[in-house]
Amino acid sequence: MKQFNKRGEGAIGMSFSWMFALILIIIFIFTAIYGINYFLDMGKCSKVGLFYDELQQKVDEAYQSSSSDFELEVNLPGVTHICFGNLSEKITGSNALYEQIEIYSFYDANTFLIPSENTCDMPYKTIKHLDVNRTASLKNPFCVDVTEGGTIRIVKGYYDKAVVIK
Repeated sequence: MKQFNKRGEGAIGMSFSWMFALILIIIFIFTAIYGINYFLDMGKCSKVGLFYDELQQKVDEAYQSSSSDFELEVNLPGVTHICFGNLSEKITGSNALYEQIEIYSFYDANTFLIPSENTCDMPYKTIKHLDVNRTASLKNPFCVDVTEGGTIRIVKGYYDKAVVIK
């Protein structure tokens, strides 16, 4: 026997409560996916901040010692180059890399990450105790390719007053 006057069902034959529950399940799934992506992106951003902190810590460690020479491994997803330079001085390095960081010449910064789109609004930083003029004496800005993870050599000689990146 077929019943004809079912008021809560549409053309599909599902009641309103089933459709509402299905819509809620879909909303919960999309919210969970968005939340997971948000926290994964937050992890990428924290890597940039931790890199700056670790670099400053290593430079301070070298600065406080009488002499030192060690390497810092870099693993920043999405970052291809780390540049050190004084953008108010004459530019002698790569023009292609300089064009990506020249907008930061108004800031008192000496360390730059390229491309800036992958740095979570932290494309530049001022690292204290860093001798930028000696670091970028041959190429200003001095850039290190870290596409597949690279190393930065941190050096301070016995008679040096500041740390040099090589």
